[in-house]
Amino acid sequence: TLRSTYTDQFDSERGRALLQEALALAEALDDRRAQAKIYWNLMLQSNFGEFDAQQIVAYGETAVAIAREENLREVLAYALNDLARPYTQIGEMEKAENVLEESGRLWRELGNRPMLADNRATLASGLHYLGRLEEGLELVNEALNISQAVGSYWGQTYSLNILGPIYMELGRIDEALQAWQQSIPMALKANFIGGQAFVRVDMGVAYGYLGDTTRGLAIVEEAIARSGELGQSPVAYFPLLAKARLHLYDGDVAEAAKILDTPQLTLDMARININASSLLINIESEVGFAAGEYAEVLVLLDDAISSAEKMGMIISLVELGLLKGQALVGLGRVEEGTAVLAKARSMAESAGSKRLLWQILGEMYEIEMAHGDPATAEELRREAQE
Repeated sequence: TLRSTYTDQFDSERGRALLQEALALAEALDDRRAQAKIYWNLMLQSNFGEFDAQQIVAYGETAVAIAREENLREVLAYALNDLARPYTQIGEMEKAENVLEESGRLWRELGNRPMLADNRATLASGLHYLGRLEEGLELVNEALNISQAVGSYWGQTYSLNILGPIYMELGRIDEALQAWQQSIPMALKANFIGGQAFVRVDMGVAYGYLGDTTRGLAIVEEAIARSGELGQSPVAYFPLLAKARLHLYDGDVAEAAKILDTPQLTLDMARININASSLLINIESEVGFAAGEYAEVLVLLDDAISSAEKMGMIISLVELGLLKGQALVGLGRVEEGTAVLAKARSMAESAGSKRLLWQILGEMYEIEMAHGDPATAEELRREAQE
């Protein structure tokens, strides 16, 4: 387990080799409990290692099946809990929520408070994607309170890393920055290398969003250094995408495009997780806009929107709608673009995403100033300021 998760002992290849040896021995001994635990660990190793989504799910479902058959309640709880992450990554959001609800009940019955905190925080992260922000906020605060009560630095780091993005989505920027800043010393105490990297990705991009790209880039460089300690983990390129995003905030399209062409990002983009996928589409779209490739970007966005609709990913749909509106306006299809933006605006308001609402209102303001009614534009500007 230590070799297969984001600790300072993370070693994907060594972890996989140890688990394969253990599985062969467990099968020879017909030790079903050991087999269930090994398949659970293989799921973790693959999720944090080479990231073959279908293989990850297969490992997890095998662990769950054995645990159910043998009535191994604690092993079942672990397997269900961690199966939620790969389900989320392949867009099976309903399955992810179901396994988290079941494992949450098991953790309460077993009295395992640290794992209950992990469970609540993971569910909160999924609800963020689904646009259920207030529900997610309540759950992640529950997770943080439990982790503080039991003195779990890992749990506090994990909870704060999820709390920050939810606060940012809600427009509670100061609280988001505070959550991320608090998580860094917690991650150090927990030897949680992944946590030390990911918080800097989110925090760096947030500073870029706020206009301080110099500070944002410095923070993301720290994230790149920390993620480098994870070797060939599939999330090691996430900070690179954040760096490209910051260069776009800074108006440096050429540098962002250069990052997209780096071997680490082009070797196997099918491995990227759902967070990185959203960021990648955002970057590719803006690079395409700068080159005047609006039609090409529109095709990319329509494909992404179709996938997000099937998954129920409300926040992604809002973000993609903003980009699609921009693409349509770039093609001179202003009326269509305005309609798409209006739909995205309605979804952002329903979800409570002020982060995206502010951007949509800003884009609609620019359109009205250039193509419509300055009085309407001024009203949009006032709404964004509220």
